[in-house]
Amino acid sequence: MIGSTLLPYLGVLLILWIIFRLFCRPKRYRQSGNGIFSSNVRILAASRLRGAPPPDGGRGWSIDYAGLAEEQGNKQPLPSVVLITGGAGFLGVHICDALLLNASWAIKKVVLFDIRAPPMKEWPFCDPRVSVIVGDLTKASDVRTAIREHNIECVIHSASPSPTCAGEALLRAVNVNGTQNVVEGCILENVSRLIFTSSASVVYTGSDQRGLTEDEAIIPKIGEFRDCYCETKAIAEKIVLDASGKRLKNGRFLSTVSIRPHGLFGPKDPHFWPKLVASARAGKTRFMVGNGKNVADFTYVGNVAHAHLLATALASNKGVSGEAFFISNDDPIPFWDFIYASLIQLGYTSSLPSVAIPYSLCLVGARVAATFFTVLRVCTAGLLDIRPDFTPSTVQLTGTFHYYNIGKAKHALGYKPVWTMKQAMVETLVAFEDLLAHNAY
Repeated sequence: MIGSTLLPYLGVLLILWIIFRLFCRPKRYRQSGNGIFSSNVRILAASRLRGAPPPDGGRGWSIDYAGLAEEQGNKQPLPSVVLITGGAGFLGVHICDALLLNASWAIKKVVLFDIRAPPMKEWPFCDPRVSVIVGDLTKASDVRTAIREHNIECVIHSASPSPTCAGEALLRAVNVNGTQNVVEGCILENVSRLIFTSSASVVYTGSDQRGLTEDEAIIPKIGEFRDCYCETKAIAEKIVLDASGKRLKNGRFLSTVSIRPHGLFGPKDPHFWPKLVASARAGKTRFMVGNGKNVADFTYVGNVAHAHLLATALASNKGVSGEAFFISNDDPIPFWDFIYASLIQLGYTSSLPSVAIPYSLCLVGARVAATFFTVLRVCTAGLLDIRPDFTPSTVQLTGTFHYYNIGKAKHALGYKPVWTMKQAMVETLVAFEDLLAHNAY
């Protein structure tokens, strides 16, 4: 019974394999002009690995956020006690790092709220100004208690399951219910600033999006999203932005801002580079989706942290409160150029993408595979629950154009990237020394 059900899908896969052998051709790369291919990147990274100090003294946090806020007419003092949900995660750690190292901010306490305890002996968790709370966003009492006991003045809500998470129940519990708990906690405990980490994925449906502004990029309707992660992040963003202007218990008003980064990478990244290296070591990076011309945004995590601090400083400003902002390195490049450059700089020169598979063929193959494994899961009552990385969503991300216009963030927040793509590549290489190919440097 199972065999007869799966036979048509096996036949389709055989046909797709024959088409692949006939039509897929090697790809020649043109190197982007932003310096990420430069041998100088490896030279700088190698010198850093040998102990040379970074040129900016560390992390580039010399920005006067209070001064920037005053220049835009906002004379409110910067919040000195900040809570970061997902504070032990990839982005949360960088936001904490930025708050602690910025002299103009004069932060008194950063409260990191996370589902798991971080390594307390490591920076920034070991800093005396850092308090760690192990709590559950889906429990409103955990959120309110954390805010009340530490007299929180601002919440930066960056907690979320991974974009690759396939658990719909978890995504809805954390992204939707958890965000509602954060908003209600702010209102009931008189927190006047709430900054939400959204994603450009809230507007991305899988088709080309080239240089769209926030007004041009329309959020899809329920049922039209690319996956559950995108849908739940969009719902969460709406909850946050709809709360802007709501009256707090003390009579003041809540100011909310949504930051939409795209293509995050950098030190402590648990997803992109570690998975890329694992694929390279397994020989799975020689194939690419499409013709390699599709352009995408990639954003260094330090620049995203910078955007969150700008939003925090300016949250009550007209044109900022209640608004969403695309954030990137303002340097879109061909998606596969970035993959190619990353592998070169990491030392995996024998695993470079060299065979281009037509986008439409990849998408059909991924959809057939998704259907096949869904049927397999149903027919075996869940005993064979195989979830491959090669999904329709993955194909769309790697084979289409998706980059955005950040003019609104430049104008309203005064945002501009602190780290260029070349500088970001150096910082990331240094942080991921353990991922370098043997004798790469």
